[in-house]
Amino acid sequence: MEELLGIALLIILSKMLEEYSLRRGLPPLVGWSLAGIILGPAVMDVLRSSPSLDFLTSIGVYIFFFILGIEEIDVEGILANIRLKHVLASLISFTLTTLTVFTFFTLLGFSLAKSLAVAVLAAIPTSSVVAKVLSDLKMLKSNLGLTLFSYTLTGEVAGLIVVGALLEIGGASAVTARSIMFQLGQIFLYFVLAGLAGIYVVPKIVKAVRLYMASRGALVGIIFGLLLLIVGVGESVGVHGVVGALILGLVLSDFLVESGSREALGTFIQIGNGFFIPLFFASIGLNFTWDFLKENPLDTLALVVALVPVRLLVHFAVAKALKLKCSWEIASTTLARGSVDLAVLATFLYNGLISGALYSSAVAISLVMLLLYPVIARETYGLEKAETIEAPPILPVLVKYLLGRMRIRDVMEPPVRVDAELTAREALKILSEKGGEVALITDSEGKELGFATMRKLANNLEEKVKYLAEKPRHIVKQNDNLFLVLEEVPFAAQSYIPAVDEEGKVVGIVTQSTILKALTRGSTTGTGEESAAKRETEGV
Repeated sequence: MEELLGIALLIILSKMLEEYSLRRGLPPLVGWSLAGIILGPAVMDVLRSSPSLDFLTSIGVYIFFFILGIEEIDVEGILANIRLKHVLASLISFTLTTLTVFTFFTLLGFSLAKSLAVAVLAAIPTSSVVAKVLSDLKMLKSNLGLTLFSYTLTGEVAGLIVVGALLEIGGASAVTARSIMFQLGQIFLYFVLAGLAGIYVVPKIVKAVRLYMASRGALVGIIFGLLLLIVGVGESVGVHGVVGALILGLVLSDFLVESGSREALGTFIQIGNGFFIPLFFASIGLNFTWDFLKENPLDTLALVVALVPVRLLVHFAVAKALKLKCSWEIASTTLARGSVDLAVLATFLYNGLISGALYSSAVAISLVMLLLYPVIARETYGLEKAETIEAPPILPVLVKYLLGRMRIRDVMEPPVRVDAELTAREALKILSEKGGEVALITDSEGKELGFATMRKLANNLEEKVKYLAEKPRHIVKQNDNLFLVLEEVPFAAQSYIPAVDEEGKVVGIVTQSTILKALTRGSTTGTGEESAAKRETEGV
């Protein structure tokens, strides 16, 4: 009963502080973690961590990385922008940081296992925070954004593999070269089997559930079960569960955003963001105490040095040595802390690889860097400071009322169809003549192959557009409610929204500018085609 009451308090307070954080322009993770610190031994001491609570909250981090793979990571974009030098730089920097910090803490008198744990913690990047900040700055889909994210993701995956191996080796009675090789072999086999299952088996299971099971929550439950299955198998062979969750999210990202699975996916994401993910990060605060201020301050100072200047300088030096462009921007991403490092930190604490005092000091450092990194990113990339949510209470209600009375057909504009055999340069000319922002690429038989934005066309001028066509993640129907669509589909993730008729044929395109045009015209009736014809008649 006490644990149930504790969970209730934890989730309610975390959601309240999440709202406060968002209105102040802060990441919601700050509010979640503060909820645990306030209810935990550091402040009120009304709730303590327990094995059953830890088990429940650990599910949140797996859902977090699964959603990250679904929503944030553009695999095609990463593969198109990543370079061998970036991969080498990330892996070399990770290795050098690990060796430097390991040597440093060994000289301070730490055991080999604890020194290695701190070294891995200091070396592992936090790609999810980088992705969130770049997304907020509308940079995640840019060449620079994809380069920065793929760089940190490479180091993070390498770090998580090392974490899994460290936990397995740390729990073994005897460590030999043979046991290490066996462990690495298990990890490699897991990646192969997980990738094959994700590509060939899991989508078929999801499709079968969608077609043949009548239960409303069947698909949500199957997704959840598959997630726990791949996480559990990964943990059993020494791969940290978040890696398995990320893999599953990546391989299912295109499949689950199809119209038939979108509702179930949306429900799953709401469950994760509404309960499990906040609960996990709130539980991290339950183990936070002020002991690190009372014990040896040299340990805390050494941790600060390892987590900030050491990693920053190592990554910058390696990037410079390999003559990478934007070396400072790459190095600055290593200052991002706050998600995977906290997950790894909690795992190390539960397995006795770090002390409670060191855990608390690392949590404090991560929260501080979580607040500072968005500011550093804006300054480093030369972007304006993002506006915080300070809207008067009446404004959201008014906006919801106005947009809720509109349909997609009221704001969409006719698609600009471009023949697949044309070059991107020719397509840009057609878009310019017709005032479009995105091209609908069709073949000689009129089959719709996909879309290409002006930016993508401009970056590949001599390429035929049929090779640039991409399928959008979000497609809506022309009679859908505009407000509900805008709630579900952020323009930061997809700059355009195709609208289709009942037969699935594209009949319109919605962008931010088309919405603004419709609002300034003051017309909320008539289809996009009718509106376009009317403007041509009026000479607008």
